[in-house]
Amino acid sequence: MGALRYEEQLIVDFLKASPKQFFSTIEIARKAAGRKAFEDDPRWALPLLLRLRDQDYIAASPDGGFKYVSPEERDEKMKKARKKVDRQGA
Repeated sequence: MGALRYEEQLIVDFLKASPKQFFSTIEIARKAAGRKAFEDDPRWALPLLLRLRDQDYIAASPDGGFKYVSPEERDEKMKKARKKVDRQGA
């Protein structure tokens, strides 16, 4: 995982403040970067949220919400994935 862009870091910091809670794309777009960014483009956060999800910085719920994933949670997910691969390869 590389360094986060400014806007990505804004999203992660916003979600990190309430790590157990899921937020909608619109709520994140409105609150993470401020009203001006939201008014300019209400969907500005969506491509960044998808990239952050793909990189395991955040998690997505089935209904489209997003929440922060701690480094410990990421490490645990990676360990489980490695064990699954090891069992399949054995």
